[in-house]
Amino acid sequence: MRNRWKSAVIGALAAACIACGGGAPEGVRSRGVVEAVDPVARTVTLDHEEIPGLMTAMTMQFQVAPEVELDELVSGATVEFWVKEEAGEYTVTGVRREGS
Repeated sequence: MRNRWKSAVIGALAAACIACGGGAPEGVRSRGVVEAVDPVARTVTLDHEEIPGLMTAMTMQFQVAPEVELDELVSGATVEFWVKEEAGEYTVTGVRREGS
């Protein structure tokens, strides 16, 4: 019973966040370390852990979605990020610097 209550509360909060435009980023969550950032090309190179259902752990360059602030992407920073795949292209749709 307690788990159902927690699930209901979490679901309601998620719906409220999405309704006010603060929804969760699209894609699969992972963690990694920023190796390089190219603000002009809007790309980031991440040394990341396995991304479940997408790829094994590796260092890879990703496109960064226009709505993602690049301020969190600082070389050497450990980040939590979300990535989605469309037509063989991988795009970072959200990022949060760990410890911030």
